[in-house]
Amino acid sequence: MNMKDALLLFATWLLISSCTQEQKSEEGTATASMPATQVTVVTGPGVRTAIGEMTTAYFKLAEALVNWDSLQANVAAATLAKAADSINFEGTTDSVLLASIRDFAGTIRSESLALLEEKNITEKRREFSMITDNMYPLLKTVQYSDQKIY
Repeated sequence: MNMKDALLLFATWLLISSCTQEQKSEEGTATASMPATQVTVVTGPGVRTAIGEMTTAYFKLAEALVNWDSLQANVAAATLAKAADSINFEGTTDSVLLASIRDFAGTIRSESLALLEEKNITEKRREFSMITDNMYPLLKTVQYSDQKIY
């Protein structure tokens, strides 16, 4: 994870954690902590569709690498890169969320393209590891729940 990813992840965490506030009582002498509430991330349908396509391609890529199938790994990596590059952000208005999604998707795209260039399956797996390092926080950021992921 590079410094930019870490800063964006930290900014997202700050945004979410700022939703929990302390409230002063009417007397002004005691404070009561409000219970933490689940913040629902609102993304447009284009984001959900693209994340679904990315997730499907990601799992196909993982399966291909497990099966030592470089050809299928390349097909899945190309599909993943295309899905990451074609996210429609219409309907997603939170600028911090948009920046986080764009950053993670950009890194996933570039790592997928780098995986395509690798000739050795071990190197492809190394690139896949970097893709994984960005897929997980992307799915957490958008609160992806369209399919079960273990």
